[in-house]
This record gives sequence, C-alpha cells and structure tokens, in this order.
Amino acid sequence: MAVRITDEPFVIQQSGNPVRVLHPIDSGIDFYGDTLFTSRALYVQQPQMVQAFVEASLQGWRYALEHPEEIVDLLLNTYGVNRSREHLLYEAQHIRTLISPDLIGIGHSNPVRWQMIADTYDSLNLLPGPFHLDAFVPPKMDTVRIPDWLKFVSTLTLLVLCLFMVMIYRQHRLNQNLKTEIRVRKDTESRLRLITDSMHDVIWVMDENFKMTYVSPSVERLTGFEVDEVLNKPISDLINADTRRQLAQRIQEITQINEAGRTGSECDELFEFEIQCKLGRQVWVESTIKFFFSAPGIIATIYGSTRDITDRHRQYIELKNLASMDFLTGVKNRRIFFEKLQYETARFRRHGTPLSLIVLDIDHFKKINDRYGHSIGDEVLRQVVKLLEDEIREMDTIGRLGGEEFGILLPDTALEEAHYLAERLREHVSEYPLEISGVYIPVTASFGVVQCEPLETVSSIYKRADVAAYAAKAAGRNCVRRQMPAMIS
Repeated sequence: MAVRITDEPFVIQQSGNPVRVLHPIDSGIDFYGDTLFTSRALYVQQPQMVQAFVEASLQGWRYALEHPEEIVDLLLNTYGVNRSREHLLYEAQHIRTLISPDLIGIGHSNPVRWQMIADTYDSLNLLPGPFHLDAFVPPKMDTVRIPDWLKFVSTLTLLVLCLFMVMIYRQHRLNQNLKTEIRVRKDTESRLRLITDSMHDVIWVMDENFKMTYVSPSVERLTGFEVDEVLNKPISDLINADTRRQLAQRIQEITQINEAGRTGSECDELFEFEIQCKLGRQVWVESTIKFFFSAPGIIATIYGSTRDITDRHRQYIELKNLASMDFLTGVKNRRIFFEKLQYETARFRRHGTPLSLIVLDIDHFKKINDRYGHSIGDEVLRQVVKLLEDEIREMDTIGRLGGEEFGILLPDTALEEAHYLAERLREHVSEYPLEISGVYIPVTASFGVVQCEPLETVSSIYKRADVAAYAAKAAGRNCVRRQMPAMIS
C-alpha cells in the first residue's frame, strides 16, 4: 500500500507487523514531493517579499533539522499534536534522511529533475499543450558567479575524492570478503576436525615420501600409538615386511599406470593389509586411499581412511578353510586337493623338481561301519588321518578323496623316497589297534605310489596312483605298490 515513508511505517511496526519498503526510485520514479509554489506575477511584482518568504522558510527548516527534540516538544506542548514523542522523533529522523542537508542545500531545486518530471507527464499526455521549463523554474535570486578555475578545481577535487572513495570501498569489500572466507574456512576446518576426531576410522594424509603429515586421534584406538608417535613417520614403520613388499609393488603399478596416461591427476584404491600395533599385536585393516599426482607418475599427496577388519578377516579365513577342508577329518577336500595337485604339476613342469603322489585306501572299512556303526567308522577316519599327519612334512598336503580314500601330495620328492614314506605310513597305521570308546579296532591300509612324469596330466597321475592302490588291495591288502608310466594300459 502507498504510505508516507517518514511516519506511517512507524505505525505499522508498532502494531507488530514487519515492514518492507519498495522505493519508487528503485523503479526509475524520482519525483519531487511536497513543494511550495508561487505565481510568476507575484514573483515579478514583489520579488523582495518572495525572497524574504524563501529565506524565512529555509531558516526555519535548518533550525528544525538541527533541533529535532525542541521542535517535537513545541508540537506536543503548544500545538497539541496527537502523536507520541517516539512517533514524532521517528518522523524527524526520516525527514532529515530524505532531505540530506549535509549533501544537498535545503531548498535546492534541480532543473534537470524538473525536466525529467515534465517529460514523464508529457509522455503520458498529462500536460496541457507545450511546456517550457524556463517559465516554470525562475532564476535564482542573488546568484553569485563562480569563477571557471574554481569550478575546474572543484570538479577535479571531486573526481579524485570519488576515485579515492571507490578505492577505499573496493579495499573494504576485499577485506570483508577475505575475512568472511577465512572465517568460513576456519569453521569448515573446525567441523571437519570435529568429525575426524570423533570417527572410529583413522583419517590420515601422507606426503610424497610416504610420511604421515596428519592422522586423526582414533589411530591410538586402532594401533596403540599416539598421534605424535605417528606424525612424520614413514608408513613402513607400521607394517610388516610382507605387507611392505605387497604395498610397494601395488604403488609401483599405480604410478606406472598413471605415467602411461591411463588415469587422471587422481586415483582411488582399496587395500587390505596387516599392520603392526604398539604392543606387537597384528591387526588387519582396510584402507580407502586416494592418490594425487603432481605430474604423470609423480605422487604429490595421499589421503586415506583406515578401519579395523580383523574380525571380518578372521571370519573370511574361517569360511575359506571351511570351503577347502573335509568337515569330518579336517584335511583338504577333494576339490582343493586336486587344485593343489594342478599347481604342483605346473611347478614340476616349470622347474623340473620331482613330485610324487600317494593314494591310500583303508582296508575293509565297510565291515568296520557294519560291525561298529558309522560313528565309530568316522572316528576311525579321524584317527587314521592323525597317524598320517604325524609322519608327513609341513609342505606335504593330505586330502580326503572320497569315503575311506585319501591322497598325499609330496613336492620335491622322488619315487624311492615316496615309496619309503608309504611303507612307514603303512606300518604306523597297522602297528597298533585303534582304541575307540573302549573298543580296540585293528586297521590297515593299501597304498599306491607314483612319481609325476613330464607332460603328464593331473588325471593321469591320479589314475596311475589309484591303479597302484588297487594293485595293493589285489595283492592281499596292507601293502604298498608303485607304478611307472609304462604300466598304464
């Protein structure tokens, strides 16, 4: 709604409502408001009276603007104005703001502004006929001519002053923007530090020499090391030799890939490795790492977060073992055993080191199950495996191939040595009856022994060992038979 800007907003504010002022000048409307007029005839006929009236009016306005408190008291005490003192002081303040006596002389009438007002009304066809501004705005009385040199100096001074003010304003704005940016960055850093300090994961930064330049306090919870014990220390101090080799190899691959132009200036990687804690405890961790490169193949900075995955890694190992072992006897199952046999035959062909295989079958095992029950039969299998494990090396692999059939893989072992081991195993199994639940059960086994030959496949070496074990059974059981490649039918 339209209001008098000098006093009516006060009434609205006092009612508790917010005020938003839309100034006409913002839309290009810059008209004079309240204006005193006289006729040209009076101005020509009695100029002294007109000038005296103007001077008296200007003197009154100057006094009122310089003594607002006194004028408010006069209005309240003498004229009985029906407004509060606060309301009148509000109006006085806003009148002074509109008049701006410190910038513009009181009573100044700008011909250019009047011409703009006239042009606006003329464009709206609101003026009766031709309009001449000279007839509307009289020349100023008692005009004093200002010398040209003074006008030039004044103008130049004003321009220099304006330029100086613009420079001061720009510098002020730059300072304010800089202060704001510094404050925002400090606030952001404080919030980020608060987040990183309260996180369970360890947040860290390394330089191009792989030394820690920042690490969050949670490192103490993970490793036992305090922050000061880790800062400026190389990552190699926190990992074992195997992990160092693995990380070094992977980082070398990453830098080579970046140098070849297959990644940009950043690269994300996920690592799982084992670290050394302060008191000697080993912890498995997962690290999400971002590499920043200053040039192709040149690492500038590394950011990362690390978390403890020891429990998850242990569960993974347990599941992996469960998937690779025979649940009854605890040795490798058939699938994993043949994968290991595949690996060792490839190594044999690559390096030429001897490789032998023993296949054994427990004699008359079905009769043991039929006579004593399957639970006793299961225990027989477990105890036979224990007897076999007592005699073989740590590098050897034993696996359950089916029912009562087992295989023993012997890397770096020739046929004669394998045959000798099979005889020792046979004697160890059959030497004493097995005691199970107070029952003594004699157990024997038949063994087949073969040595892997060049170009031989996994299936053929197993078939030869199985045939040799069958030959041992045919020879009366509880004996060892070996087979050469020429014996394969």
